Order: sequence, then C-alpha cells, then structure tokens
Amino acid sequence: MAQPENPFDKTQEEDPFASARGRLKKASSSFEKVAIDENLDKLVLFWPTEFHSKVQTKFTKPGEEGADAVTVDAVVLEDDGEHQVLNGVMVFPKVLVGQLKSEIGSTEPVFGRLTKVPSQKGHPAWSIDSENLTDKDTDKAIEYLDQKEKDAKEAARAKLKGAAKS
Repeated sequence: MAQPENPFDKTQEEDPFASARGRLKKASSSFEKVAIDENLDKLVLFWPTEFHSKVQTKFTKPGEEGADAVTVDAVVLEDDGEHQVLNGVMVFPKVLVGQLKSEIGSTEPVFGRLTKVPSQKGHPAWSIDSENLTDKDTDKAIEYLDQKEKDAKEAARAKLKGAAKS
C-alpha cells in the first residue's frame, strides 16, 4: 500500500488540482486532526485518492483493528477569497470516509460544506453537506477551478516556450 504524501512537503511542483476541472460532485449518502475543527462550516473541494483499511494510529487501543481512512487532496475555500490547499491528508471520521470512498480516482471534486450532523450514538459526526449549497457557494468553487486551470495552462505555455529556446 502506498504511503500518503506529506501534506507539509512544499517541494512538489505538480499541482494535483490543475486537471480537476469538471462538474462538481455532491457527496454520497479527519482532515488532519489539527485542521478539521478550524474548517467547520467551510466550503471544501475534495479529491479522494486512496482507501486505507484498518489504519493503526496513536488512538488505536490494544486489540482494536484500527480505523478505515481515505487519503484526499483538498482545498478549503475561505470567505475572504483565499484558500488553503491540503495534499495527502488522511480522513478518518466514518461518515466522511463513507462519503469519499466511492469517489476515489475521480477527476471531479466532491464539493460541499464541512459540517457536523447528529449520530445514533449522540455524538456529532463530521459530514460533507452538498445539499444546502447556494449559487454563491457553487460559483466560488467554479471560480477556484477556473483559476487553477488557467494557471496550469500558463505554466505549461511558459515551460514550452522555455524548452523551445533551449
């Protein structure tokens, strides 16, 4: 099983979102632990890349099998027009894993607002809400995708022009 990319590794030059233009998928049916609480109610684009079964973490108790997880590349769209890119993040919350697992490998992002919903056990569960999005929310995501596509094309043109001069 391949190891997930280090989300803090800034040496990668390829943009995993450059080719991810397409319609926005709705989620069906942990971000990194330090970030998930900060992103409650924010708009997020997810590109699931890999499923992991029974991952052992520091929270796995002796005798437990571990938790399922999905590795994603994600973009948090901030209200001020900025965005946060998270590469190779492992998502552990069960509801999120269920929503993202079936979309592994898709070039179309899963898009929605990161929320908490009531669960059967009484503890709120993390979820992607794709049903209550506004036109403004969708426009913000499309604007981001359009800009990434434009940036990728400009970078490719510059690379081709540089190669032609050599």
